This record gives sequence, structure tokens and C-alpha cells, in this order.
Amino acid sequence: SHAYLVAAIAALLLVRRARELPLQRAGVPAASGLVVVAAAALLVRFAHIDAFQQLAFLGAAWFAMASAFGMKGAVRLVFPIALPVWDVLVPLLQEMSSRVVGTVLQYSGVVAHVDGNFVSVRDGVFEIADGCAGLHYLLVALAGALLHGYVDRASTVKHVRNLALAVGLALATNWLRIVIVILHGDATEMRSSLIEDHYW
Repeated sequence: SHAYLVAAIAALLLVRRARELPLQRAGVPAASGLVVVAAAALLVRFAHIDAFQQLAFLGAAWFAMASAFGMKGAVRLVFPIALPVWDVLVPLLQEMSSRVVGTVLQYSGVVAHVDGNFVSVRDGVFEIADGCAGLHYLLVALAGALLHGYVDRASTVKHVRNLALAVGLALATNWLRIVIVILHGDATEMRSSLIEDHYW
């Protein structure tokens, strides 16, 4: 839902920053790296390994920038060419959400049993599915924090602090959302429309 906006902002930043950098003759390391990473991208594409494919294309994009603008220029272009290779985090986010939600429900007075990504209450079972893992919250928070730091020309320390705050708030917000849906479902004997449609 937010990817087009992030892509548009990244493209705008890439064009603006690239116009500030002089073109350079490609060095051997940058050109060689581009060839190697592009070949790897093709291999993992044929192997249908999505996460490695995205990483390989990210590497190819970076080495292409290094070939055009030199290594220093490529470093300045890291933010605008970053790609979302975050799907590998979904299982971890699901597990974290299950553990935190189970702990919060213990103190809420609701009788609940957590088994993997499933939370059983008196009148039904909730699944903390892929879409409920909190990846969207995390990506929006990270994109916002990175963009803020990039535009503000923040120091490394401030960047790290902003990113840590963004991650913490994104995760906590998603956990709160899951707890609210489960508590509401338990209170209404699973009859609330929120149970089936809680995306918005």
C-alpha cells in the first residue's frame, strides 16, 4: 500500500543526488563487481530464490552506481537504491508477536492458550498470519525514519537512534493492534465484524 510512494521518493532522491555527482570512468573493482553480481542475480532468478534475487539486484544496482560515479559516489547513493528485502523477517516477527501477545493476555484476565502462531480464547481461535506479523508497520516506520535522517543529514548516532525508535514503535503498535482484536473478539463472543476485517 505504501510501496509506490516509497519508490517515487527514492527515484526522486536518486535523480537529485546523481545530478550532483560527476560521472567517472568505471574502475575495475566496480565493473567486475557489477558483472559478478548481475550474473548471480540471473542465477538466483532461475532458481526462484526471491530473497537472494532481491539482494543480488540490490548489489547490481549499487555496483552500477559505483561504475558510473565511483565508490564514494555509490556510498552517497545507498539510501535511494535500497530495495525492500524484508520478507525473510516475517517468521521472526510472527514468533515475536505470538510471544508478546501471549504474555500480555496472561495479565489481561482473558483465558488464552498460545500454540505457535495460533491464539485460542474461549469462543474461537486467532491466527497471527503473515499479514499480521507487523512487516508493514516496520517498513513504513523504517522508511520514514531513514527519509527523515537523510533529508536532515543526521549523524550516524542520530540515524541509529531514530531507526531504533522507529522499530520499537512499529512493533509495539502492531502488538497492541493484535491484543485489541483478540480482546474485542473474546468480549463479543467472536461476533464483531472486526474479527474478519481488521486491516483498516
